[in-house]
Amino acid sequence: MRDSDSAPGYSNERTQGKSMNSTESHRDKRKSVVEMMTTIHSSLVHKYKLFSTLLDAFLVVTSVTLLVFTFVDPVILESFGLGQVFARFVIGSASIVVCVLSILSYVVDWRGRSVRHEQAFRTLIDLNAEWRLVSTLGEETSVEVLDLDKKTTLLMNQMITINDKHFNALKSKHFKKVAIGKILSQNPSISILTLKIALLIKDTQVALRQLKEKHPKETEATP
Repeated sequence: MRDSDSAPGYSNERTQGKSMNSTESHRDKRKSVVEMMTTIHSSLVHKYKLFSTLLDAFLVVTSVTLLVFTFVDPVILESFGLGQVFARFVIGSASIVVCVLSILSYVVDWRGRSVRHEQAFRTLIDLNAEWRLVSTLGEETSVEVLDLDKKTTLLMNQMITINDKHFNALKSKHFKKVAIGKILSQNPSISILTLKIALLIKDTQVALRQLKEKHPKETEATP
């Protein structure tokens, strides 16, 4: 062993180097998690906003239909070849639909979910900016990373939870977005649809190859 290897100064430098590498690794992991969660909550904001808008629109249309057939003059209905029996059927059906949609709106609370995911999204945007700032610092940032890590954990624990059923699909959406973004930055004129198809084919081939390597076919036993 060299004398410099056994010197206390070298040992301290090596320990500090390992500590800095560990800090950088943890910082990068947390930063990537925050970026992924930002994409996930953003996707859910748009999803639940769309559901809520469609539900409200259908409820309004059904309510208007109910009002029209309730107060319209029977003579007008007969002029269109619609009798009172049909009008009563429409009124009854529309009443049931309005009741069901009202209960559904209360139970699923898509608008409320959209608001909570939007709050989480805005919080994560700020956290993402802080993690990017920390990652640009050249000096030792162990204390800054530790403080920001605690803050991130505290804020993320207060956010609306993600359904486990949908998490992997949303996670996949984030990584596809990142992969497409990297390619687009070098090839801005390429079609996004083409990129999605190319990535699907490539990732499928890689997954099948890994699966084959992990579970190779058993060879027949020789007698």
